[in-house]
Amino acid sequence: MNRQGFLLSSAIAVTLPSMEPVAAATPSAAFDLDVFNAWLSRSAAHRQCFGATERRGGAVLNQMRNSIRAYRTALNEPRGSMHAIAVLYAGNSISIAYNDQLWNELLIPVVSGSSDVGTLTPESGNPFSSTLAELSNDGSHFFVCNNALTEDARILGRMKQRSADDMYAFIAARLVPNAMIVPAGVMAINAAQEAHFTYVAA
Repeated sequence: MNRQGFLLSSAIAVTLPSMEPVAAATPSAAFDLDVFNAWLSRSAAHRQCFGATERRGGAVLNQMRNSIRAYRTALNEPRGSMHAIAVLYAGNSISIAYNDQLWNELLIPVVSGSSDVGTLTPESGNPFSSTLAELSNDGSHFFVCNNALTEDARILGRMKQRSADDMYAFIAARLVPNAMIVPAGVMAINAAQEAHFTYVAA
């Protein structure tokens, strides 16, 4: 092989993707692309996507609610004119979308008394339930990052001496209404922006 051929083959080797086996995918609940697209395409005059990486006392929900109320009360827009969605894509933000049972069984014993949720009784459920219900009634949707959920399942599984896969399935079946798991939160944010949602970092 001459020098030119060597350089060409080296360049090809560098630019071609590796043919090594890919690591096993993280567990994933069935992702319904049709439902995802239908939620993003809901008719609304105004669209906002709020992204959250931390629970912060439900700050993302408060921002969504404040925006909806501003359009309705200050701007006299009809109900449903503002479609607010939340993408919960890292850290403990995804726990906002866990239902009461999940909070009672897994989270309250661990987080009660922390600064962002306050003191919770053993059966008080998700401390953000009323705000979530209000937002759902306004047509809001909540997207939970699969990658963050996989990590949460690993941590909670270790705490409860259950496998990560078993814990993942347990959590995935216990999300609040109007919430769905998406392959990646950053993908959902990008898709929302492509659907003409204004992005707000909560």
